[in-house]
Amino acid sequence: MIQRALERQCSLTDPSPAEIRRLTAEIRRNWSVDECARRAGFKPAVWMPPLVEATLFGDVTGGLDARALD
Repeated sequence: MIQRALERQCSLTDPSPAEIRRLTAEIRRNWSVDECARRAGFKPAVWMPPLVEATLFGDVTGGLDARALD
């Protein structure tokens, strides 16, 4: 691929690799944090409440018989 790039005939109006790096860096400096993250492929985190297994707390009915709640 590099060899093909070297063989390509460049016109006088084509920017040099250094000019391209400088200009793209200048453009990226104006991006917001969200834009940088979007272009880097990050997806926004979706908050979910923590899940807790009720059996970790023992008897969650407070000693009541579940049938007595009906």
